[in-house]
Amino acid sequence: MKKYSSLLLILLISCSGSNQVDEESIAEDFISTTPQFNGITTTTIKIEETTTTIKIEETTTTTANIITEEIISDIKLEILNCPSEKVEIAIGESYKVEFSAQAGDADIDTIFYYFELNGEYYSRLPLDKENHSEYFDFPTANDITYGATYVEKLAEGDSYLVSIEVSDEDLFFSYDLCKVDF
Repeated sequence: MKKYSSLLLILLISCSGSNQVDEESIAEDFISTTPQFNGITTTTIKIEETTTTIKIEETTTTTANIITEEIISDIKLEILNCPSEKVEIAIGESYKVEFSAQAGDADIDTIFYYFELNGEYYSRLPLDKENHSEYFDFPTANDITYGATYVEKLAEGDSYLVSIEVSDEDLFFSYDLCKVDF
């Protein structure tokens, strides 16, 4: 097809009489004539072929269908007596922070106490069912247990942040925070 279109182009150019100089230069580029025998002339047409390479970037799209089953746990920890006002006790006395821990469909197996005093780390206490059941009555599935921890007033103006967290055998957890100001 390219051969015929090039030949047609040459013929069209040579037939139009509008620009003789351009016709000759184009014709010289593509046509050469060689005499062979007396009276017989061979015409060779030079056709240049160009190859254009187009690079198409390939992209891959992966679609993943994720089917999940939502598991809901009723595990809940709640601090029951978090004071809303300043606690008035003497230096050296302690305030009892009471809480309830309700197990969901699995047994609660850890409880973690964390304390900050005046905005800085003060103490922590991790307990697990296997090694520390004498310190906390870990509730079994669908049961509730009540417990308490204490914060001591060391100086006037002390402020404690108390965080208590429980987790169960299915790795669900619940926590609650309480701020106690003296």
